[in-house]
Amino acid sequence: MKNEYEIRGDTTAIFLNSPKYGRMETLIATSDLPRAQEYEGTWYAGWSRDVASFYVKGAYINDRGVRTTAQLHRWLLNEDDSKVQIDHVLHDTLDNCRWALQRVTSAENQQNARTRCDNKTRAGIPA
Repeated sequence: MKNEYEIRGDTTAIFLNSPKYGRMETLIATSDLPRAQEYEGTWYAGWSRDVASFYVKGAYINDRGVRTTAQLHRWLLNEDDSKVQIDHVLHDTLDNCRWALQRVTSAENQQNARTRCDNKTRAGIPA
């Protein structure tokens, strides 16, 4: 992992730099720091229109030589199965602490989904 980070007891902040959105941070459990550091690239914040929030992502070349995107929450839980969803139970997609993540089915994830408050003007979406 090429990102700077700060250990804050049981929680570690990983700093994400974006020319478009500025400096942001994501939180992980300090016990997951070695797994996050296994990632050879830089983690960044990517805006998701689907949930009107940021997810932490990274791009890398997989074993077959194909450029692939990794999501930090899936990386930390070592979850490859696309049928398994990871729910940010506190609705904060930048909180990737193990206690804030839960493996769920699609139906279970929808039950915990926030109600969207944006409208046709796309209120709440960063420019």
